Amino acid sequence: MGRLFTPETVSKKSVIVITGSEGGIKNAEFIAEKFAERGINALAVAYFKIKGVKHDLNEVPVEYIEKAAVYLKEKTSCDKVAIYGISKGGELSLLSASLFPDIDCVVAVVPNYFVTSGFNKMRCPIGDVSAWSFRGKPLPFVPVVANPLNIFKSYLKDDVNIKGYYKAIVEAEVPEEAVIKVENSNAAILCLSALHDIVWASKIASEKVVERLKNAEFPYDFEHRCFEKVSHFLCPLPENYAKKPKLMFKIEKQHPKECNESREKSFEIAVEWIMKYNNIR
Repeated sequence: MGRLFTPETVSKKSVIVITGSEGGIKNAEFIAEKFAERGINALAVAYFKIKGVKHDLNEVPVEYIEKAAVYLKEKTSCDKVAIYGISKGGELSLLSASLFPDIDCVVAVVPNYFVTSGFNKMRCPIGDVSAWSFRGKPLPFVPVVANPLNIFKSYLKDDVNIKGYYKAIVEAEVPEEAVIKVENSNAAILCLSALHDIVWASKIASEKVVERLKNAEFPYDFEHRCFEKVSHFLCPLPENYAKKPKLMFKIEKQHPKECNESREKSFEIAVEWIMKYNNIR
């Protein structure tokens, strides 16, 4: 399910916008509209938790993105599309680029670098099912199980923290079959991470992506930029989300101005990356 936003003037720059484990389409629409204001065709895509697609983030077909790319190409007459994904959507953006050659540009915001298990209705990781499927089969994944009570307790302390669940996995080494094969992409790849990301280790994940691309002598441009003063919310926020970061993360309460500046800067960098690399080959 999606909604297309187009700029006032015809553009060959086109991006798929996907957000994270909150699901639905509202946040993606907000960001897609901002891309359109900057002269980029933007298709906000909901991959779960809305009528017409899966309700839960469990074995979500990656083909949703494949179909979105075909649709966006047809509607904008462009040859290739970019993808901008946040959090779990950042994971999906890297995964999609590794599978679909129609994607020539990636902006992965606070991403993960391997496939994990899905999320339940309380947005807690569950360990018995993959988050994604491809061609009707679940993709290999790393089980992540989080206790909802512990997450709720961390919420009361103004620092929602499930990073430990992912940190333990990274330290134990992620099985190769679950790692996203970013080197198979035909895209310029940009990772944007947050130093104080305590939802998961997006800085480490982005470094792993860059390391893998370097080792593979990846032929396209790639880059990682890490923002020091910002939380997991490293993206433009709609008005109804504006107060949430301060309620959830100490870094947002301690440095509100710097966090907002990081969000604005990260989006400008994303726009520049797409303008530079989408549909140039």
